Amino acid sequence: MEENINIHQLSFGFATRIVQLYNYLMQNGGEATLSKQLLLSGTRIGMLTEEAFAVVQDNPNAFAERIKAAFECSVDVLYWLRLLQATNYLSEERFLGIYSDAEKLSKLLRTRLSTAEKLL
Repeated sequence: MEENINIHQLSFGFATRIVQLYNYLMQNGGEATLSKQLLLSGTRIGMLTEEAFAVVQDNPNAFAERIKAAFECSVDVLYWLRLLQATNYLSEERFLGIYSDAEKLSKLLRTRLSTAEKLL
């Protein structure tokens, strides 16, 4: 149960940081396409995690599917963040802070996915 709460807290907190980063990029960088992709992927992680834990008792397959989708979104986020940093839309400092959190969340989702798949 502790891991579930941790995923909920991390994914929601991460989504709020992604929204703030999106707002920053739109106001200061003027970059819209990559920023929008980051916003969609970054906020979708939390939404999929919420859905997964809403169905876990009734449908373990649906739970695993949603956790897998959340993990895939986390991989997308890592890509968009690296691309934004490599194209100079994100400073090294801003990049490192959020990238570290994205990696942590991605690893946690991968572990949870692995556990869920073993139970099927």
